Amino acid sequence: MQIRPAFSLSVWSLLYWALLALATGFASAEDTVDKVPVSEPHIGVILPLQSSSYGKHADSVRLGILNAAGNAQPGSLKVRIYPTSDDPEQILAAYQRATSLGARAVIGPLTRNGVTSLAQSGLVSVPTLALNVPEGEILLPRDLYVYGLQIEAEARQAAQFALRQGGSKVFIIAGDSALGGRIAQAFSEEWKKLGAEVTGQFGYTTNSATLARLREQVMNSKADIVFMSLDAARARFIRSYLGASTPIYATSMIFTSNADALASYDLDGVRFLDMPWLLQPDHPAVISYARPDGQRSGLDQERFYALGIDAYRLVQELLRPFETMAPLDGVTGTIALNNAHQFVRTLVPAQFSQGSAKVLDGSQGR
Repeated sequence: MQIRPAFSLSVWSLLYWALLALATGFASAEDTVDKVPVSEPHIGVILPLQSSSYGKHADSVRLGILNAAGNAQPGSLKVRIYPTSDDPEQILAAYQRATSLGARAVIGPLTRNGVTSLAQSGLVSVPTLALNVPEGEILLPRDLYVYGLQIEAEARQAAQFALRQGGSKVFIIAGDSALGGRIAQAFSEEWKKLGAEVTGQFGYTTNSATLARLREQVMNSKADIVFMSLDAARARFIRSYLGASTPIYATSMIFTSNADALASYDLDGVRFLDMPWLLQPDHPAVISYARPDGQRSGLDQERFYALGIDAYRLVQELLRPFETMAPLDGVTGTIALNNAHQFVRTLVPAQFSQGSAKVLDGSQGR
């Protein structure tokens, strides 16, 4: 990694510019920190790299963006990274800084409160791809688009998939967290919207007496499918209480590794949706990009890395405003833009079989 030379500096000048870089740090496509802010056309990337809560995910997104930028056509705009915390005021300041220094497009923010603040700020002046959705019902500014890994959207798609597979009555096992509750609600609302029936619901528990009655409750509800809004550990635990007669659906939260076959055996038969990056290594888009260097910490970080790749590709499309955008065959799914400025991902159906996740043809019957 080379730092761009400028001019001979004294020790005090070096300290000054180093402190300035820390305060306003941004990077080029080679991830090189500039000493002197230069105004030039570029793609600004605003990520909460300084956040203790989101920094790890943000860094995976950053690496994915830089990977995609490295594959870009000659002459493409350089990428500059604007690190922030998860404080909305700092995020808005970074956005203003990026546009003042010549950003022709912006990727970010990553956090929901950051997207909400930006959407309401009146600052959006260039094509901007937010990596989350705003809170509540907000009319997006003309140049603001949203794209991300929203689990509620995945739950709604899981409902559509289960219905195509022949389900009509569902028994829902809801997780014992706020996230599990939101997933269960999103699935339930979409299921009912499709004209299907929720015949029962069960809150996750480890109480053995309650769990002993679970299979009977499912049978008595006359459900023809079960949906679980659980993570991998909880799904494995509850699976043995359900039996194998009723098809089970879940979200990608249950897919944490394809290397631990023994743990995944407990999930045999469970169906879910996930991205080509994790399920289809021979996918044309997937094979075009390098995997992260070193051992990343689980598939969750891989998902955010893939998010960065497709975010960069989508911004290239937004920089061509007079061309009709066709669906993008992305590493995170087939991505299409709707009328609400939302990029919607169509995911890949999969099923656990003999300890590993296998791609499942979404059109096939049960």
